[in-house]
Amino acid sequence: MFYPCWIRSKEKDVLNCSFLNDNIRVLCPNLNIINKANETNSPNLISYVLSVNHGLSKIILGGDAENESWNHIVENYKDEIANATILKASHHGRDSGYHQEAVKTINPFVTVVSVGKKPETDASNKYRQYSNYVFSTVWQGSMVFDCYEDGTVIMLN
Repeated sequence: MFYPCWIRSKEKDVLNCSFLNDNIRVLCPNLNIINKANETNSPNLISYVLSVNHGLSKIILGGDAENESWNHIVENYKDEIANATILKASHHGRDSGYHQEAVKTINPFVTVVSVGKKPETDASNKYRQYSNYVFSTVWQGSMVFDCYEDGTVIMLN
């Protein structure tokens, strides 16, 4: 299943694999961003940003994406990222991973900040402007969510 998706994706410069009502798509990096990361020695540019869909549930995993990656995503995938169920904040919830236009478009029901300790440049309050709930692993510990095809999400812990 994965290999045929990968072969097709090489033509479009993106990876998109689907199975029934589930879909995983690599939104970033693309080849141009990978080349720039190599030229500028900027490893965060090649951090994956994924869109994971299960029925009506949509999860955006932000990796360590920074402005350039988010600019690319907003320009090319605005409709796909809009109104996500869950956003995993990029760059451990730091300001360097926060992109207002992207977060406003994503408009997540829940934003998860995965971090060991509160960063000096914490952007949690910025995420609260566009998210119904912001949870941090600093306060909640590990989190598990059940996402259903109808878009319902239940936090199990």
